[in-house]
Amino acid sequence: MNKPQFQDIISSTKTFTEEAETLVKEAIQEQLERLVLRERVGSFMIDRLEKPVEDADE
Repeated sequence: MNKPQFQDIISSTKTFTEEAETLVKEAIQEQLERLVLRERVGSFMIDRLEKPVEDADE
C-alpha cells in the first residue's frame, strides 16, 4: 500500500473512500501473501534441518 497516498485520501476527504478501501484491501492481501510465503519457507527449512544429511559418497 502506498501509505502516503492512503493518508492523503483520508486527510483530504475526511471519509473512507472506495479508493482508500481498495488500498487497504490490497495491503492486506500483500501481507497475507508474505505471511504464507514465510510459513512455507519456514516449514521447508525445518524439514531440511530435521532430515539426516545423506553421505555424498553413496
